[in-house]
Order: sequence, then C-alpha cells, then structure tokens
Amino acid sequence: MKKTTTTITAKQIAIAVAAVCASLSMPAAANENKAMLDLMLKKGVITKKDYDDFMAANKDADENKAFKDSRIDKDVSKSITFIQKRANDGAVKPSGFGWVSGDGKSELNLTGRVHFDTRFISNIVPTAFESDADTAGTGNQFDFRRARIGFNGKLWNDFNYEMVWNGNAVGGAGSTLNIDTAWFNYSAKKEAQLRVGRFKQPFNLEDYGTSSNNIDFIERSYVNQINPGKKIGLMLHGVPSDGTAYGVSVFNQNDTQTSSSGNIQFAGRLATDLGKMARWTDKFLHLGVAGTAGTYDTGAVAVATNEIQHIRSEPRGMNAYRPTFTSTGNLLPEISKDAVGLEFAYGQGPFKLQAEYAEVNFNARDNSRIVDAARGQYRMQYVALVYNLTGENWYDSYKDGAFSSVKIKSNFDSSGSGIGAWQIGLRFSEYNARDLQATQGGTLTTADSGSNSGKTTTVGLTWFLNPNSRIMLNHAVTNFDQPITERFLLGANGTAGRVIGDREAVTTLRAQYNF
Repeated sequence: MKKTTTTITAKQIAIAVAAVCASLSMPAAANENKAMLDLMLKKGVITKKDYDDFMAANKDADENKAFKDSRIDKDVSKSITFIQKRANDGAVKPSGFGWVSGDGKSELNLTGRVHFDTRFISNIVPTAFESDADTAGTGNQFDFRRARIGFNGKLWNDFNYEMVWNGNAVGGAGSTLNIDTAWFNYSAKKEAQLRVGRFKQPFNLEDYGTSSNNIDFIERSYVNQINPGKKIGLMLHGVPSDGTAYGVSVFNQNDTQTSSSGNIQFAGRLATDLGKMARWTDKFLHLGVAGTAGTYDTGAVAVATNEIQHIRSEPRGMNAYRPTFTSTGNLLPEISKDAVGLEFAYGQGPFKLQAEYAEVNFNARDNSRIVDAARGQYRMQYVALVYNLTGENWYDSYKDGAFSSVKIKSNFDSSGSGIGAWQIGLRFSEYNARDLQATQGGTLTTADSGSNSGKTTTVGLTWFLNPNSRIMLNHAVTNFDQPITERFLLGANGTAGRVIGDREAVTTLRAQYNF
C-alpha cells in the first residue's frame, strides 16, 4: 500500500510541475492554474510544502518575466523617441543631398546639373556657331551646354531660397554671369508670395513653366528667344486656387548697365488648367497668357551701330538674323520693347500637345526720345507633339501651370528588370521679323543681316534611365527665306558675296544628369 501511495505521489508531483510550467508559459492563465493547484492540495494530491514551493517558484518566474517585459517596453520606447529626435537633428537626409534642422522648420538641399552635348552641323562654317550665356565661348561640336551647382531649401517654414552657380558662364570665374539664380522667397501663403533676387521672369511655358532638366527637346523654341529669362528683380506670385497660377514682376533688362532710361521692364503671366474646372482626374487643358513692357538701353556707352535683338537658329547652329541700327550723335541707344505670349497644352495618358505664340514690338531710338531709328515686330510660334512610348502619364507631370519631370514607371536596370522610360517628339516652329523697318532719322542695317524669317522641324527621341539621368537625340532642319552669306557669319573675315546656303541641319546628342 505504501508503495502505491509513493507511486501516486510522484505522478501527482509530475502533474503539478506540468501545471507550474504551464503557468510560466501562459501568464494570462495564471489564476486558473492557481485554482487547479488549490484543488490538488485540498484533495491531498500534493503536500502543503510542494504547494508552497511551486507557488514560490511561479512567483519568481512571473516577477522575472514582468521585469523583462517592462525593460523591453522601455528600451523600445527610448529607441523610437531617439529615432524621432534624430530624424530632424541636422543629420544628412535619406537622399544624401541635404540637411534638415532639429525642429524640421529649415532645410538645405544640394542641387546640380550637367548637360553635355555632341553636335553635328551641316552647311555652316565652324567658327560661326552660336554662343550664349550658358557657354564658355562659341558653341563647339562638343559642348558643356550647362554645368551648374547650387543649393535651395527653406527657412522657418515661411521662406524658401535658391542659389545656383553657373560653372561655364561667359566671362569666366568671377563674372556676374556665373550667378545663374539667386533669390529669396516669402512662401507662408501659397496664394500670395514675394520673391526678390535673380530668377526666371513670368513669361513663356517652355521657360518659366519648365526647367531645362525637363524640356521635351534639347533646345527651346524660337518663342523662348524673346522671353526675358533670368533677371534681377522683384515678383509677386502665387497659386490662388488649384490649377491656377500667376506672377507679376519688375526687373532690370540688363544685369550690369548704366542707363538713362531706367533699364526697367515689367512682366506678367496667368495660367490655368480648365481640366480642374471640369473635374478631370486623368487629363489637363492648360491655357496661359503673358506679357512684358518697358524701355532699356542697348549699351553703357554710345556706339555707332547697335543691335536690336538677334535671332539664332533654333538648335543653336548660328545667328540667323542680326538687325542693327545707327543712333544719333553721342546719345545712348534706347529700345522700347513690348511682348505678348499665348500658351496652350493638352495632355491625356502618354500623349501631349503643346503650342505657344508670341510677338514682340520694338521701337529703337536714341535716348533723347526725339528721333526714332527703327521699329517693327517679331512673331514666333511652335506646335509640339510628344508621346511617352512606355506609357507614362502626362497628367502626373503637370501642376499649376508648370511641368515637372516625367514620372518613370521603372528605372533602367542592366539586369533587365527595368528599361526606363522612352519618349518621342515632333515640333514645328517658325520666326518672322519681316515687319522690322527703318524710320525717320535712323538707319536700319539690312545688308548681310541674315534671314528675317525661317522654319524649323525637330524630331526627338529621349531615354529616361531614372529620375536623374536621361539621353536625348534631336535632329533639326531649318529653312531660311534668304540665303545666309559668309560675310554675315564672319563679318570682315568673310568673303563678300559668298553664299553659305538657305538650309541648316543639326543633329544633337545630349547626356544629362541632375540632382
């Protein structure tokens, strides 16, 4: 009998141990396990000493677990708090190209772009290639079209800013042209913002509404040539409602110049998306109107012959038209310039149709404002069709009267998992300056001034490798209404009467990277 009791007690103890183990592994059932042990004690299955020992062990285990859980909770809480604090403590941004302040109200972002072009030009002598403020000299067959580095960001949430240095500006290091943009903007209210400094003036969808990183073709159209571009001034601008944007500015026509005319111009632009009014969710219909007005001097000192405004061939092959006039006496030559521009763009799915028309009126005279030398009008226009072969939606790239970069569906990957985005484009553009005429008291130089009208057809293929890189191939053919002479292109170094031709063909390949 004793032997049997001993055997039962061992089994009973084993069962009790299992119960304790269960209680340790299942804290939520601790009360039920205690009730079971109480019953076993009452029935004599276990002794009081066994009961006390098991309960003490269980209590120690529960206390240890509670301590561990509490410590883990505190560690996790501290880690989350640490991460949240470090997210805005001046550390490098996830992109690696900027910093943010500890309170998150201020930030600085590094920016840059490099556009490297390779060009092949027919019918034009090499020394006659076009130059402008983005090149280190005359355009060559290998050309850093743009090389810029800068920074932008915000201050105290209510202000934003930008400063960009142009690494290949005409004039070299230290030139004022090395400052591409430098502005400070009050942005607390998106409906009414105030910008001061050097910035794009509000005129032209291709320029004001589209960064050079995002333009559809390697070069902008003829319309852009009468655009004020980047000037020093002050601008009131904003987005009063979803899809509508405006800008009104006053600026210096010339960045560094002694002027008796005040050298002041005004510009304004209003753009809206009628698709927002129609509550479209997958397409847009952009309409815009812009204008400029003002008077400026063509130079800081009086010279015998003054250029009104030249026109270059659209792919920057050469200066196509260069009208000049003679002013009276030793007075500064002065030009009144008024322009108006109209904008249209429609996008649905991968298709976009875009067009602009602009005209500018000139009145050239000496600054006594007594004798007119020349007056007339330039007219420029283009129509462009662009299609995303890989299906990217244009609606995703348009907002408030401006275009951002194409939203690529899949970045290019050499393993074959992504091909990037592919795009084709076709543009027809034209300039016409036939209305420019000499007036009383002045002389307008017409001999060897080039061609006062021309038409250009451009076809383009663009490969977006990723949001920061793309390769562009354009072929542009221009037909002029008058033959271009060597004397026009080379001046005194050209042979009088020698004709270069009335047609120019330019093929350009661009490799582009920006961040």
